[in-house]
Amino acid sequence: MQHRGADDPLRVWVLGCSTGQEAYSLAMLFAEYSEHLPRMPRLQIFATDLNDVLLEKARHAFYPQTIAQDVTSDRLRRFFDEEEGGYRVNKTLRQQVVFARQNLMSDPPFSRMDLISCRNLLIYLEPGLQKKIMPAFHYALKPGGFLFLGASESISQFAALFTKQKIFSRKAGLTPLFHLPLPNERGTYPSSRQHAQTLDSAAAPDGVRGGGDAQREADRIMVNQFAPPGVLINAELQILQFRGVTSDYLEPPTGKASFDLLKMARQGWMLPLRAAINRAQRENKTVRRENVRVGQNGGTRAVNLQVIPLKNLKERCYLISFEEDHERRADHRQR
Repeated sequence: MQHRGADDPLRVWVLGCSTGQEAYSLAMLFAEYSEHLPRMPRLQIFATDLNDVLLEKARHAFYPQTIAQDVTSDRLRRFFDEEEGGYRVNKTLRQQVVFARQNLMSDPPFSRMDLISCRNLLIYLEPGLQKKIMPAFHYALKPGGFLFLGASESISQFAALFTKQKIFSRKAGLTPLFHLPLPNERGTYPSSRQHAQTLDSAAAPDGVRGGGDAQREADRIMVNQFAPPGVLINAELQILQFRGVTSDYLEPPTGKASFDLLKMARQGWMLPLRAAINRAQRENKTVRRENVRVGQNGGTRAVNLQVIPLKNLKERCYLISFEEDHERRADHRQR
């Protein structure tokens, strides 16, 4: 940053940007550091995701009042405009970030990047996809550019491409065995840290953990059961797909975005879900709990909960369905 000319902007790529918090946070950090430089370099942040709904929220840059618990008062005053119900990132910062829908496995990557932030995305990809993505990162970065990964992620077999410095620096040299993807090539990566009622626009396909095979098997089972609402999860209880309207049973948690099933469970559902899933995992068979009673809107509803292990897949996945017991609900009303 210290020796960057006016015609050489600092270029940053944020993958899986969700609703924009990470991209705007990086813009704030660069702005703060630039205060100590003789001349503030231009900053260009390209933030990408697969989910158009989340991207639209990121562009609006409006966040609830609860961010004051995590953002210092000085940063709130400097980088946000307070509005009714929350805070909006100010125009100066918003103009530094461009949000776009981008699929690394089917769209050409950006180029001449100084920094790529790809935190907590690689853990959702199988080694086959990682082999394609790491050379793409090497291609996208300038020599000496930096790759920022999550705390539990590493470059492992790609050490020849990057130098570890807590974050990873691109080594000079040719990018090995990498081609720009063609428009008709299949393959996607998951939209990380997202919350949407449907994941159709960012569904995990072939290669992503719990991907296409799991969804096709889930389709078959749901059709056979007259399609009650439900979710498809992996062994870590991360939701891979929403199926039908699940808002009576699940809702996005407050605070940090998460697709953890138990964190999204509405009041009264965490314990029944945990018990049924644990039993299904332990016995590797379908678990059905009849007449699970949960309070809602001042009354009580009876729901049949079912957890079905999906077989013949690379990874253990489970289909969870919520079937309202209309007969018991009617009996309860009559009483």
